[in-house]
Amino acid sequence: MPRIRITLEAALRHVDMSGRELERRTGVHRDTIGKYRHNEVRLISLDILERICDALGCGLSDLLSDTPEPDMPRSHAPAETVQRSPGTPSHTSIHEMTTAEFERWLDSRRRHV
Repeated sequence: MPRIRITLEAALRHVDMSGRELERRTGVHRDTIGKYRHNEVRLISLDILERICDALGCGLSDLLSDTPEPDMPRSHAPAETVQRSPGTPSHTSIHEMTTAEFERWLDSRRRHV
C-alpha cells in the first residue's frame, strides 16, 4: 500500500467540481485526471499538480496525504553533515520533506523560473 496518497477525489467533492470541469480548467486529459482521482498514478507530475491546485484554489497539502505504514520506521539514519545556504531544508532528499517544506521548496523553484 502506498504511503503517500493523492486526495484529489476528496478535494473535488470539497469544492463541488466534476472531473470533467477539472479537465476543462487544467487541460489535463481525462484519463490522467482519473488516475489522480483514484490514486492510481505512480509517477507524479509537479506540473499537473500545480495546474490542479490552481484550478481548485488549493495548496499541495490539500492534495497529498502521508500515511506511514505500521511496520515502517519513520526515522532515517542520520545524514552526513553538509553546509547549506539559509532557508534550505536540511533533508538529504525531497522524499524526507514534510508537505509544508515541499510547498516552500516548490515556491522557491517557481521564483527562479
